[in-house]
Amino acid sequence: MAENVWILDSNLPAREKLALGLGDLGLSAHGCDPEDALHRLPGAASPELLLSRLPVSRKAFERLERGLSRTHPFAGRAWLRPLQGASEVRDARAGTGFAILEPHPDPGLIASWLPSTRQRARGLRAAALERLETQRRLSASPIVATSPRSIALLEALEELAEDDRGVWFYGEAGTGKEVLARALHAWSPRRRAPFSTFSIREAGASHLWTEVCDLLAGGTLFVEDFEGLPEAIRAGILARSAEATDDGFRLIVGSRQAPSPKAGIASLFSGRALRVPPLRERPSDIPLLVDHFIESHRRSLSAPGLCARNDALALLKAYAWPGNIRELASVVAGASRRANGGPIGREHLPTRVAGALANGLENGQSLRAARQRAERRSVQDALEAAGGHRGRAAQQLGISSRSLLYKIKECGLRAPDQRRS
Repeated sequence: MAENVWILDSNLPAREKLALGLGDLGLSAHGCDPEDALHRLPGAASPELLLSRLPVSRKAFERLERGLSRTHPFAGRAWLRPLQGASEVRDARAGTGFAILEPHPDPGLIASWLPSTRQRARGLRAAALERLETQRRLSASPIVATSPRSIALLEALEELAEDDRGVWFYGEAGTGKEVLARALHAWSPRRRAPFSTFSIREAGASHLWTEVCDLLAGGTLFVEDFEGLPEAIRAGILARSAEATDDGFRLIVGSRQAPSPKAGIASLFSGRALRVPPLRERPSDIPLLVDHFIESHRRSLSAPGLCARNDALALLKAYAWPGNIRELASVVAGASRRANGGPIGREHLPTRVAGALANGLENGQSLRAARQRAERRSVQDALEAAGGHRGRAAQQLGISSRSLLYKIKECGLRAPDQRRS
């Protein structure tokens, strides 16, 4: 017979009387003093219902409540009213969601609660599994943030999670728009449906529209480099998104620009267009991101001593990061290999990171001007190292060829001959 009910009461006669009454109804009832509960219950079979006599002391009540929540989080609970008044304790348990019974409750009433108690336990277990599944979906690409800009973005993301309409992320390449899209999907009611990504770089031109239609079957669709898609496909995606129902799909767009007023795009994403700030605008996120990337390399390289020295962290925080988080991940990966399992220092960082900002400050420039100069030099060095090949230079910086062209124009550099890329 399963151990259905545990009675926690220091009044032995009352405890035994209630256990006998529950036994007459075919239930297995066990009891102990509340002071012994936190020692005896962890080794017991999972009870379905815990009946506890409300202690007179608020401190004792809070200790027992925390302990029971930890050892048996899915068990139903009911508090027996103390034989003598303890209104302060009753007030303390208000809001916990469990009933307070008379000092000597009827066994039949307790037995009638068991079906709803089992249903509540199933709901709690399902919620716990759902939280674990959400954590699993995010674990490969967790959101690491501490800066005010990033926190504000995450708060906006949480508000939009339950809204099934489309969301438009815009910002520079490599800022983590896909990671945010995956988080939005994992937090949304569609979390159990597929999450699909689509980029013109990954699709063959001859089958572009067919592939998009296949991805629109359900769940959430993240479209990267939206402005790079052919006009007809962009219009088709937006039309399908506007018509989406519960059985349709949710559109999340990744773009370098805010939604355009043209063709009603801005109105379609009104109030749901979020700017993702570049890494140089949130340098306080960099140490956490570096720790996250190093942790993964620590495991893959079997290097428990791998870490970042303060001199390296100072340079990483000061660098302009034209490739944003994608470039930071690439730099940390290379530095981790060069450090041979030891701490990462300045000597393990690429020249563009280790020296560009220092050179700018030595020339008396402001911090902002030095960062701009460092970004320009990074793009220039990457192009030179790649022999003018834009594709290889973009790969070194961790950005797309299209984003590199934008950086070249922004920095006032001469674009290499198109035929060379």
